[in-house]
Amino acid sequence: MIPKIHYLNKDGARLCVRIWSSTGEPVILLHGGPGLPDYLMPVAGLLSSELGVITYDQRGGGASVCSNGDYHFARHVEDLATVADKLGLGRFHLFGHSWGGLLAQLYAQHRPETVKSLFLCNAMTGVGRDFLKMAAHLVAHYHLAAGVAGSLRMDLGFLLLSIPGMLRDLGARMLYRQVWRNFFAFSHVRPRIDENWLRGIQGHAVRRTLLSLARGPADCLDPVRLGRQVPVLALYGSHDVFGPAYQMVFNRY
Repeated sequence: MIPKIHYLNKDGARLCVRIWSSTGEPVILLHGGPGLPDYLMPVAGLLSSELGVITYDQRGGGASVCSNGDYHFARHVEDLATVADKLGLGRFHLFGHSWGGLLAQLYAQHRPETVKSLFLCNAMTGVGRDFLKMAAHLVAHYHLAAGVAGSLRMDLGFLLLSIPGMLRDLGARMLYRQVWRNFFAFSHVRPRIDENWLRGIQGHAVRRTLLSLARGPADCLDPVRLGRQVPVLALYGSHDVFGPAYQMVFNRY
């Protein structure tokens, strides 16, 4: 499939938006990361025969840029609102994976009247202290999956993330290359990472978004103001990277 591509401007960001289909009710797919190019094209292909499917590279990743250096999670929420408004979606479905699942929850808190349903696939669990609790489980899982050599590569990637410039981008790509390997540590399937996709990862977008989540108010998702008419499906795997932290999401809804 070849999507129609639109570029939308919002608060120092230029977002690359892809419309895969305009058939049926609209759904926006939110990729994880942060700081990554979109990778949900296969999901778009599965849904496009029945739904109007939209994806986009979030600010600072892939074909989207951010010129003002503002990667606060609130800006990501506003970007999503801009995509929905500019495309005239009205009410729509949201599918979010990992960080995209947390972004979907934050958006639903901000504009619940526009959300038709939420599908949270391996979603990050919260902000502030909830984010830090989740991160502890995440790091423990990754080190278990990566082994000694992989853990050292991840630690070096995190270290380089704190250094501005090209080293930060190198650190982000080193980190996510190992994360990709970790995802398949307990599986017989070991697909190769797309090197072109890897080059679209931007270290400043990764670091600054994560810092805003770590420093944010833990109660910004409580209580969630979705009405009873909005269905929420939260899905986690038996070897999920967030471990028991997923219970925060179940409790929330």
